[in-house]
Amino acid sequence: MRKESGGTGATVILAMLRILAPLVSIAALITSCQGPEAPGRAGNVVERAEMAVTRTILSDGVQVGSLASYRRSGGGQPWVRLVRNVHGQDLGLIDTLGRVWRFTPHGENEIVPEADLLHALGLVLGARKGAKISLGPEQPPRSTEPPGR
Repeated sequence: MRKESGGTGATVILAMLRILAPLVSIAALITSCQGPEAPGRAGNVVERAEMAVTRTILSDGVQVGSLASYRRSGGGQPWVRLVRNVHGQDLGLIDTLGRVWRFTPHGENEIVPEADLLHALGLVLGARKGAKISLGPEQPPRSTEPPGR
């Protein structure tokens, strides 16, 4: 037969309370915290854009890329301008605030710290230092549809 002491039950209860105490304090914290409110629909989100015009970008008279302007479907002012190399790869953009961004592979996009737009475009496209950067005339966008459709 097992002999019980008066303190054994109290010791077990105290040990259980020590184990459960952190959980109780966390539960109170979790129930008192509230997550952020679900954001409403933002007014400046463009769900669909169409190309408005393109312009060639020249470095010392040689085409090094293009600037494609997109606007919201249905018209309006240009929404964003993409900087592309001669192979059609997007290398950067100009946002609605006029900031020039350079895309970096496998990293964060970066703002080009240059006040002169043409020089900033040259930096995005990797033009040599001192090159004369210019924009060609506006051209309507080329159709992406295959011929005969």
